[in-house]
Amino acid sequence: MTGAPLAPMFTSMTATRNANTATFTPGQIVTCRSACDHNAIWTFEIIKRSAKFITIQNVSNVDRAETPVRVGVKTGSDGEWAMPMGTFSMAPVISAVS
Repeated sequence: MTGAPLAPMFTSMTATRNANTATFTPGQIVTCRSACDHNAIWTFEIIKRSAKFITIQNVSNVDRAETPVRVGVKTGSDGEWAMPMGTFSMAPVISAVS
């Protein structure tokens, strides 16, 4: 059987989904809640941005300044997300979606 090669089935859906995803931007403030204590809220500021990494600083505790940390950015169906404190079971997850 000869003919033109078949195009990928979901090309238009993928392009639409990727066009509408939220991304982290420098200066953005993001928050997340603790999985263990709903009253604990972490606040992070995005300092720098590259294609695959963000540099963030924990600004939750104004009395104790923390050193900025560079973390990898993952992309999900709703937009970008990252795990600023590591990848343990109860680790906080920040999202670029507001």
